[in-house]
Amino acid sequence: MASHEFRTPLSTILSSASLSVQYTQVEQQDKREKHFEKIKSAVTTLTGILNDFLSLSRLEEGRVEVQFSEIDFGVFSLEIAEEMNPLLKQNQHIFIRHTHAPVVFKTDKNLLKLIFFNLLSNASKYSDEGAEIHCVLQMTNDMILIDITDEGIGIPESDKPYMFERFFSGFQCLKHKRHGLRFEHCETLRRIIERHYQF
Repeated sequence: MASHEFRTPLSTILSSASLSVQYTQVEQQDKREKHFEKIKSAVTTLTGILNDFLSLSRLEEGRVEVQFSEIDFGVFSLEIAEEMNPLLKQNQHIFIRHTHAPVVFKTDKNLLKLIFFNLLSNASKYSDEGAEIHCVLQMTNDMILIDITDEGIGIPESDKPYMFERFFSGFQCLKHKRHGLRFEHCETLRRIIERHYQF
């Protein structure tokens, strides 16, 4: 259910707000600030989840106009990696490798960026500190193959048939209480871009 995505950060906000009012002494300022930081982090998470759902709803309803621009895929992927770096866990690194000459094509950069952020942010969230995330770009006939590997918890075989279904998070995601765009959302974006790319 989609409600699960919102329930955990909302519970964090409620819990930290309730606990923070108990620390009224000056010497307890550090404890109050700790809970304030938890609240801010939960609000940021909640805002991100809400924005993801709203953006994808607009896309699915056809209310987002596709904006074409020419993209050098190699340069684009490096830009994404740089933007992702501040969001990675401690000592995590993203490595980009190209197996062919630069590929230039036209598509909607923002939609493509959303797919990349989906895949890379999930790779980071489900991997431990210090993990390596590898992104390999290669051409296969008239297609671009993006291969992203991480050191995360993986997807159980029993979950794989359902991973592109709406609102499916899987046992491991629920167990670890981590959030991000699901593969179903990435699949929605893939279908939209597939209708609007030009080599």
